[in-house]
Amino acid sequence: MSFIVIEGLDGAGKTTSAAGLAAQLGAVLLSSPPRLVHEWGQPEMGCVAAPPTAAMGELRHHFDERSPTVRRAYYRAAGLVASELAVRALETGRHVVMDRYWPSTVAFARLDNPPPEGWFVPGQYPPEYRVPDVVFLLTVNEAGRLRRLDTGRMGSTEEEGRLADDSARRAKVLDAYHDFDIVEVDTSDRTPDDVVEQCMAVLRDRELV
Repeated sequence: MSFIVIEGLDGAGKTTSAAGLAAQLGAVLLSSPPRLVHEWGQPEMGCVAAPPTAAMGELRHHFDERSPTVRRAYYRAAGLVASELAVRALETGRHVVMDRYWPSTVAFARLDNPPPEGWFVPGQYPPEYRVPDVVFLLTVNEAGRLRRLDTGRMGSTEEEGRLADDSARRAKVLDAYHDFDIVEVDTSDRTPDDVVEQCMAVLRDRELV
């Protein structure tokens, strides 16, 4: 069974393509970070209620507002949870398609000022992570990106939102992705079905499906 990761910035069609590829393969569709809801502060536990940002929504929303050091620590830990979920799914005899993974954590860390040091090696995965069998990096030209953003398909985090109007920062993030062993797929002016079929062709060529 194969562990397939789909990466890409806002407007590249990452989430749509991951869902389409998973459907075609009958694969388990996961995302990183996975949805982790904080459950502290239950009265029966005798605990003090947690801050609303942590108690009422996903942990991701809470940590996206923290310092870069804390935010990156969260994404590394959450990525490990995603890795374990992938391993468990693979053990059931199904392929896994992951919407984002460790390369995104490293790529967005390049935007920190100063960038973190010592907690990752460019192009490598932490030893505790399951390494993907293939990583697809979806890209899109500027005209296609702007068209898709105009239709409301924006990134899901504040960091991604800040990238929307900053070509230099987008280039920096994309450059970090290329430290990894990736297969780049240009989604410009292509339908989601076309993108999925190109990914399927790569998977067949590599005998991963």
